[in-house]
Amino acid sequence: MRIEENIASRLNGDDFARIAALAAVSNGSFVDEIEALGLDPARDFRYSSLTDVDFSNCDLSGFDFSGADLRGSFGSNVIIDQTTRFDEADLRLSIFPHLVRKLMRLSVDPDFLRRYKVLRNDYWMNSILWLSRNLRRNAPNQEDTIDLATFLFSDSADAVVRSNVLFFIGRAFERREEHRDFLIYAALDNRFNPGIVKTALKILGDLFSSEEVSIRFLEKTSLDTRFDKKIREEAFRALFRTSRVHLLNVKLIVQELADFSSELRRSYAEMIARRLGPQYTTAISSPRSGSFDFLAPITAQMLLDSARYTSRKKRANELAGTLRSPGPVDVNEKAVFVAALRNVELLREVVQAGVPFDVSSVQADIGKMLDARRSVAASPD
Repeated sequence: MRIEENIASRLNGDDFARIAALAAVSNGSFVDEIEALGLDPARDFRYSSLTDVDFSNCDLSGFDFSGADLRGSFGSNVIIDQTTRFDEADLRLSIFPHLVRKLMRLSVDPDFLRRYKVLRNDYWMNSILWLSRNLRRNAPNQEDTIDLATFLFSDSADAVVRSNVLFFIGRAFERREEHRDFLIYAALDNRFNPGIVKTALKILGDLFSSEEVSIRFLEKTSLDTRFDKKIREEAFRALFRTSRVHLLNVKLIVQELADFSSELRRSYAEMIARRLGPQYTTAISSPRSGSFDFLAPITAQMLLDSARYTSRKKRANELAGTLRSPGPVDVNEKAVFVAALRNVELLREVVQAGVPFDVSSVQADIGKMLDARRSVAASPD
């Protein structure tokens, strides 16, 4: 109560009026909200922090974002013109580098604008044929070709044309970071249907899985609940194919994965195990599902089955190189129990690395099963 009274004492009537006006447009756009607050687009956003802002359905004409931090900002139907200022603004991992580039090319180069209109208005199959012929490394007028293709991607209403831009454009960029930044733009503009965005994220994960910029973007996208769940799922998949970059939000990732599929949780565990080493990948493996789901209980029998399966597979591979037929492969059961107990210790290290397996009682359970086996072996017939 004291905190609320302290805040209230610092606010005047105009402040309360602005708060009420903002609440009235709670589902409006960024522009709607700043109009409700009475902010000046030409003055109040210079050197401001606007990271991860959704600018969907905003006309940003006349806005001055000079020196502003716009990293991660996204949206659809965003309009800028020559009066929109971005001097010294940080536009990394946002939609704005593409929009600024497009504005500059189309507003100052009449010949380029004419060629672009012809391509944009052509029959979709002709556009795809043009893409397949021209999007290649060391092509003539390569810069123009890439700009034409990326602008076509942003303006085309045809998902097939957009898919073909994603397919062909990778071979045209001379620098990897240009290709990466285009894929990030494709994922940030939420005009595009989830299938297009998922394709962009998949390519990003496949080709740039060792780059920190890509990992940070995939991690942020997977955790952003403003995005469609299918898009977040693809971001998780792409993220879990990586192996080198440390994740910043392990606890939040684990928490969010509770609402996704078992397959995705297993992929997360496999990623963590890969980073630790091959013996850890073996420790989390399951003969039935490939690997363990951290939301499902791990029993002593599951670990014994896994150790037995691994031992048989190893023995079968050894016999495959000999002249004798492998036949049924027997394993040493004592060695199976030893391997299962060793895997418990490895699983504890996986838990420390960020996978919340519950192995609190498994070691004791395996010990009891081993003791019972010994008792049966020692008892007279």
